[in-house]
Parts: sequence; structure tokens; C-alpha cells
Amino acid sequence: ERGWLVPPLAVLQPTLILLLLTGLTLAGIWAGTRTESLLARKDPGAVVIDEVVGQLLTYAFIPYGGVWMLVVGFIAFRAFDIWKPYPIRRLESLPSGLGIMADDLLAGFYAAVVLSVLTSLSLLF
Repeated sequence: ERGWLVPPLAVLQPTLILLLLTGLTLAGIWAGTRTESLLARKDPGAVVIDEVVGQLLTYAFIPYGGVWMLVVGFIAFRAFDIWKPYPIRRLESLPSGLGIMADDLLAGFYAAVVLSVLTSLSLLF
């Protein structure tokens, strides 16, 4: 038998997720930059696409594990977004929309790592 023993859609899923996250990130950088210039404010609260993309990244590569996974992922993302461990706080100083998006992307990545570890541990025990 040739090829992978994985359903074709399962193989495409990571690619589609990465394309979606990339597109939303680029749109967020543009929107954040435009909104900053229109409102003349750094990281205006009206821009929420950064939160959406960060939260999506949190769950991007984790299989659905029930409500507990959704709750833990949300709490982990919010904790990293508020606490801003290194180097998240430094990313906020990047210019315009890039700074708006980058800190939430890294917070989402950190939260994804937490969920990945918890999922792996739950499979072991």
C-alpha cells in the first residue's frame, strides 16, 4: 500500500489552519495599523482581531477534548495575555498592527503549549 494511512482531510487540516491563521494575522496587522492611525491611539481597544487570532492559535492543533479543554484554553490564553511573560511584553513595542498582533499570537502559542502538555498527560494516565 502506498501513501499515508491517514484520511486526506486529516492531512490537510494543519495546512488549512495555518493558512487561516496567516490570513487573519495579516488582516489583523493591516486593521490594527489602520485603526491606530485613524484613532491616534496605541493598541486601541476597538481592535479585537488580535484576541480572536490568539485564541484560535490556542486551540489550533489540539483535538477537541470536551468542555474542560475549552475552559482551560481560554483561561491559559487570558492568563498569558494579561501576565505577559517574556518576551510577550516586548512584542507590544513593535510598530503599529504588528505589535498589536504579535503579543497575542505569542500568548496563544504559550496557551497552546499548555493545552498540548495537559492533553499528553491525560493520555498517559
